[in-house]
Amino acid sequence: MDRSSFEELYRINSPIYSRALEQVKTCLSQAVEKAVKQGIVDEAKAFKEIKDIIGVRLVTNNLRDAERLLEVIKTLTTIEYIPDSYQSYVDKPKASAYRGIHFDVYCTVDYKGTAHKIRCEVQIQTLLQNSWATLSHEDIYKNEGDLPEHVRLL
Repeated sequence: MDRSSFEELYRINSPIYSRALEQVKTCLSQAVEKAVKQGIVDEAKAFKEIKDIIGVRLVTNNLRDAERLLEVIKTLTTIEYIPDSYQSYVDKPKASAYRGIHFDVYCTVDYKGTAHKIRCEVQIQTLLQNSWATLSHEDIYKNEGDLPEHVRLL
C-alpha cells in the first residue's frame, strides 16, 4: 500500500474512529461519575466495583424469546451467569415505564498470559421495550426523579 492510498483510507475511516473515541471517552466519564456517586474514592477499585462498565443489550422479537435467551445464556460454559444479579423490570417496571431483564455475567479474558475475570451487564429487551428505552432515555432515564406525575407508573 502506498502512502496516498493509506491517507485516503484514513480520511474515509477517520469519522468512524473519531466516533469510537468519543464513545470510549463517554463510557469512561460515566464510570467516573458512577464512582463518585457510589462514594468510591480508590481509583483502583472503581473499575472492579462498578458493575456495568461493560454491557451488552440483546433485543428479541417477543417476551417468550427473551425468556428462552436467558435460559440459553444460563447454560453457556464460556460465560458465568451470576444468579443474584437478576433483575426483571418486565413484571415490575421502573417508574419511567422502562421494561427489560438485567443480569450480570463473568467473562474470563486472557490478557498477556493472565486470566482476568470481568463482570459484564446483560440486558434483554423486546424490540418494543428497546424502542421505548431508546426514545425515552434522555428525557426520562436521566431525569427519573423529576418525572411529571402523569408519566410515572403507580
